[in-house]
Amino acid sequence: MSDEVIDLLNENGSFTGKTVLKSFAHKNNLWHKSIHVWIFNKDKGILLQKRAKTKKLFPNLWDVSVAGHVQSGEDVNSVALREAKEELGINLNKKILKKIFQQKQSSNCGGGVFENIFCDVFTYQLSHVPLFVLQKEEVDSVKFVPINILEKDLFDEKKRVEFIPGVEEYWLKVIDEIKKEI
Repeated sequence: MSDEVIDLLNENGSFTGKTVLKSFAHKNNLWHKSIHVWIFNKDKGILLQKRAKTKKLFPNLWDVSVAGHVQSGEDVNSVALREAKEELGINLNKKILKKIFQQKQSSNCGGGVFENIFCDVFTYQLSHVPLFVLQKEEVDSVKFVPINILEKDLFDEKKRVEFIPGVEEYWLKVIDEIKKEI
């Protein structure tokens, strides 16, 4: 994907007024914004995406339904809608999109990439299963995983290696929020 221009934040999540390329922020451990959208259905299934084999970070591992960086000047709701369209080929209804919390995360992703983000986390309940048109550079495949299975797999030594690393506590927090909505 292209190297986007993003707004820098301070450690408290406030805008600094400065912009940089996303790659510069990642190399230099700088704070910025991202979004996650957790898509689920009434049958208690959470949609996971398998990251493309060609991704630099965590290729071929299961991840959140939709994720993306907030480009300079964008609002998080618009980014959530844009990323769902780009990655999954689906149009989300902004009236159903629900922000559940903001997650501050700092990780060393390896390979000289640091992800210091304030991530606005959304949920979205599907009324039906749409036809997904996957962005092959980003997404290899998608699947619905029943909540109870996902909770178990996150702590199963053999299954855990199939997911992006270090997300158990965060994912369980999201699952608890989704359970309240179903």
